[in-house]
Amino acid sequence: MMMKYLTRFANVIALLVIAQVTFFGALVWQLHRLYLPASIALIALSVLCVLFIATGETHPIFRLTWTVVIMFMPIFGGIIYVFYNRRNIGRLVERSFAQSYNRALTERSREHENINILRETDPNSYRTALYLENAVGFSPAQVNDCKYFPVGEDKLAYLINEMRNAEKYIFLEYFIIEEGIVWDTIFEILEQKAAEGIDVRLIIDGAGCLYPLPWKFKKQMEQAGIKIRIFNPVRPLVSVRITARNHRKIAVIDGKKAFCGGLNLADQYVNIKEMFGHFKDSAVMVDSGTAWDMTLMFLSMWEFLDKKGEKINYNDFRPAPHLKRGDSGRDVRNGIAPYAVPMLDIPHDKTTVSEHTFISFISRAEEYVYVTTPYLMCGGEILSALYTAARSGVDVRIIVPYIADKRLVNAVTKSYYRSLLENHVRLFEYVPGFIHAKNLIADGKRAMVGTVNLDYISLYLHYECGICFFKNTGGKNSIVDEIDRDFTETLDKCKEVTLYDINRWSLTKRTLQRTSRLFAPFL
Repeated sequence: MMMKYLTRFANVIALLVIAQVTFFGALVWQLHRLYLPASIALIALSVLCVLFIATGETHPIFRLTWTVVIMFMPIFGGIIYVFYNRRNIGRLVERSFAQSYNRALTERSREHENINILRETDPNSYRTALYLENAVGFSPAQVNDCKYFPVGEDKLAYLINEMRNAEKYIFLEYFIIEEGIVWDTIFEILEQKAAEGIDVRLIIDGAGCLYPLPWKFKKQMEQAGIKIRIFNPVRPLVSVRITARNHRKIAVIDGKKAFCGGLNLADQYVNIKEMFGHFKDSAVMVDSGTAWDMTLMFLSMWEFLDKKGEKINYNDFRPAPHLKRGDSGRDVRNGIAPYAVPMLDIPHDKTTVSEHTFISFISRAEEYVYVTTPYLMCGGEILSALYTAARSGVDVRIIVPYIADKRLVNAVTKSYYRSLLENHVRLFEYVPGFIHAKNLIADGKRAMVGTVNLDYISLYLHYECGICFFKNTGGKNSIVDEIDRDFTETLDKCKEVTLYDINRWSLTKRTLQRTSRLFAPFL
């Protein structure tokens, strides 16, 4: 048993990294202790790092945290910052991804007339859609067949059915894949489809899949005929890029159907394996131009990760034009289908698209804003938007987990409870277990489902994605209504948190929660 544990790839990596950190730490300490010029140089490096941090454009919480770390460890602090500064993933990486993404955008769905329709029918939705078009490059497209999945089980069943009916290609991009019933089922389909000549491609994150998957996973996929790319593989070397992660979850079938949401491909996400009570997640499926835009999003990442530098011919993957009545009866031809815009956030372009999208939803709300999030550790900008909306008479409600998956993260989340409640934001905890859904609804007219958590890492440091929906005038029982209704039904399973509850917490508990905020950028 011990031998099996020690030979897992993740454990080998961890041991090698710990050995390197210990070695370099001892080396730096000896230089500091025995060689005065080295000590002066290390302290000078720390001072320069503090000056660089103080005059930079990073988020204030990052500047504060790093300054405190370096002040407490003036000898090691500068070196730690150089190696662990998460936003520094390199100009070469930035240019390479930008080139792949900009090439993909030339093939995007172009439905500019929809922006003008939104401007006339719903100015608030128009402004948010226009921001996304300018920031991300995708235009609103009508989706005549879209589905909302309020739990992971529903999404998994629908995804499996679509994969079995795939005719040309299956593209999967996930942060976490874990061995178990879910992955075994999906792998069986992928292997069969690859044997039939279907183009099957898989993108996984090097850290998210480091521990759950076996060492030879990549080789196993290739032997099964599945093409695979690993985003930023974790190597046994201390590197500034080790924490740049791909948190996206995308599935594309033939360019005609695309899935996005919080679910990873693991048993706990569909409650086959219970870890933190009932696991509630969400996802959406879209077709038409939005599905093609999601295909481009996947292919641009695939091209970026191709070490050979081969360029993709997007016409090879473009689906034939199709127009059909969806299963739900929302037909693009009768003018009531909702509009959808993909949201993409990348950490190295200095444009925090996720954060700005959240703020746009919140600040333009007139009646209510509903949010579900597994973590609540966002920056002052989103908090200020929530406070302003609530104090302006907007009904702001947030659902967070009752059962935490990470104790320290949960402590940071609860440290914000008092200020939220004092600013008239209503808080609810999902009593059955852990809510992993990342949903945002405003006024019953706009909604977003995606991969973005309300925490620093997700908002500022990860590759993220989502799909924003805008309700069409005259539309009934649209996907926005379904997302809205799911929030209301979920409230019935929640316990509201009040100031009375907060005041009953011990001083020690409140102090620890407040102190834990300092670690928020690292969680």
